[in-house]
Amino acid sequence: MTIKTKTKILGLMMVPLSCAATADSRLVLEELIVTAQKRDQTLQEIPSSVAVVNEEQLRLSASNDFSDIGKLTSGINLSAPPDGFAPMIRIRGVGNNRFSPSISASVGIFVDDIPLSQPDAAFNQLMDIQSIELLKGPQSTLFGKGVSSGAINIKTKSPHTDALSGFLEVNAGSNELREYRGGLNVPLGETLAARGSIYQSNKTVDIKNLFDGEKPEATSDGGRLRVLWEPTNNFYAIAGYEKHDTETTDTLLENVVYGEFSLRHAASNGVALPEADPFDGKVYTEGAVKRDVETEIASLQLHWDLSDDWSVDSIFATQEWGTISTDGGATSPFVEIRNIPDFTLDTDSAEIRFQYDGESLSSLVGVFYSTTQRKNMTDILLTVEILPPAFGGFDIDTAVLNTQDEDIEDIGIFSHNIYQFNDKTELTFGVRYSETQKSGLASYQLTGAGAFADLHSPFLSGSISQWSPEKRDNTWEKVTGTLKVNHFVTDEVAVYFGYDRGFKAGGFDTVKNGVDGSEAAPLSEFDSEVSDNWELGFKGTALDGGLRWGA
Repeated sequence: MTIKTKTKILGLMMVPLSCAATADSRLVLEELIVTAQKRDQTLQEIPSSVAVVNEEQLRLSASNDFSDIGKLTSGINLSAPPDGFAPMIRIRGVGNNRFSPSISASVGIFVDDIPLSQPDAAFNQLMDIQSIELLKGPQSTLFGKGVSSGAINIKTKSPHTDALSGFLEVNAGSNELREYRGGLNVPLGETLAARGSIYQSNKTVDIKNLFDGEKPEATSDGGRLRVLWEPTNNFYAIAGYEKHDTETTDTLLENVVYGEFSLRHAASNGVALPEADPFDGKVYTEGAVKRDVETEIASLQLHWDLSDDWSVDSIFATQEWGTISTDGGATSPFVEIRNIPDFTLDTDSAEIRFQYDGESLSSLVGVFYSTTQRKNMTDILLTVEILPPAFGGFDIDTAVLNTQDEDIEDIGIFSHNIYQFNDKTELTFGVRYSETQKSGLASYQLTGAGAFADLHSPFLSGSISQWSPEKRDNTWEKVTGTLKVNHFVTDEVAVYFGYDRGFKAGGFDTVKNGVDGSEAAPLSEFDSEVSDNWELGFKGTALDGGLRWGA
């Protein structure tokens, strides 16, 4: 008996990989259908490298965190602490490799076609997920927000009016892992349905802080609610809301060689430090780093079939992301630094896409607009040891408040088209216009101010402007696009060749070059990023459908 499963959701239709036994006992792979180009196609018909991870693969691999995606497919590097702070995400080696608030991500992450304003916001539980689609290379003509190196598109499960259904899951493991997950789909009539899901997770890291006897810990919880209204066969609307909260303590701990400051500080307080061994899972530190990361997204998606050939999709979203560290620090032989960084991003976005599907031509035209307000505020306490404790002890404390305030406006106009010459050959072509404007104060510093103001040494100057750059304003724009040819050499083998160009706007440095009166130049500006991708690929099936291959 052959069992086929087909699931259709917003923007993606997919048949999970499975094997079916034919009458002569041969194993045949079920055909994989995706809409990476916003229409139904087999994997061989798509002239680019696309990987799809479905719900079953996530379950069988016990992949419950976003950080697990890098283990499920090739060509992607993904590294971050449990709360996703300052992640490193690269596709085919292209991407950001360190945290800088003013630099946008090269890899775009989308949840139900909504572009996340900060990649960190994706690092939570993969809760009630339908599939994850990974597109490698620049994506400038398919998504509202263009990306320069690749896209990760997460599709959550949509509510439906078919029947009442749900799930409940409890996981336990080493390092005090405890996870609770559940979801429920509720029909509310013939035209209305709601689907909700929640989770809670707690785990520790196998490193022990000998200062307080505690292990690094991460606790996260969140939920998602989506409501479907489908009054007619050619129109539906989905309103969504989700919130995630992750709290971590000491999750960046690792054992290192002790510095002179640490050795003297421990000796003066009668503390015997253990031997510094990077492999024994032990560390001694008083500067516990505690972080709280919150993500909140509200959205409205509308779909309307205007005719048999024309349809329109609209996506409106507002999202807030923020992280605050209650305390943290770094030390050198004679200097100790404590800091409390507080970063927030508020983004509103709107996207409208018109799509035409004819016999030989499929065309998509869209407009995207978003505004983002980025605020970074960091309180810093700089302690300089003038006299060690053995000589009476004397420190100088300097409190510094560093603030950054930037407004970002993104505009995108894009079109993606597929023309089919015949049953064997088709041409894909598209163009995009991107414009990004950034304005604001990239960095502004005050001494004697902020959360550590009460510790500021009294004989130092009070709350004065240490460094106050002028407001910066600039606009970056670019025309990019794609051009590809896909040809079926036989019914089982396809070859494609194509070119893509991606774009990411520049910005302003957030680290000062100097203060007034120095020879250093004022705050500098960095250029935009343009990436060109040439790709030659082969895809096919063999063994009468029992083997699928690509190169």
